[in-house]
Amino acid sequence: MNLGSAIKELRKECGLTQIGLASKAKLSQTALSQIEKGKRPGKNTLKKISCALGVPESLIYIMGLEKEDVSPEKQSLYDTLFPVIKSMVEKLAISEEGLRDR
Repeated sequence: MNLGSAIKELRKECGLTQIGLASKAKLSQTALSQIEKGKRPGKNTLKKISCALGVPESLIYIMGLEKEDVSPEKQSLYDTLFPVIKSMVEKLAISEEGLRDR
């Protein structure tokens, strides 16, 4: 699971810098940078970030899912479904009620 990568992708979709998102989430830029580089955020921190981005926490978890997170016997299903699911989630995130309104 790579939540940092998902957060970075959503942040960029929103047109925010690390400093901008950190400020909105009331975090330091250093803390956000560490998360984007792979440090797993705590529950409260993830909530702050999701609120600042205007997306549910579950969306960040979905976008952070990686093939290695799926059992080997289900990885072919992941290969088939995940690109479609990720595309749908990204469209939801940038819809009129998502990131672009922030």
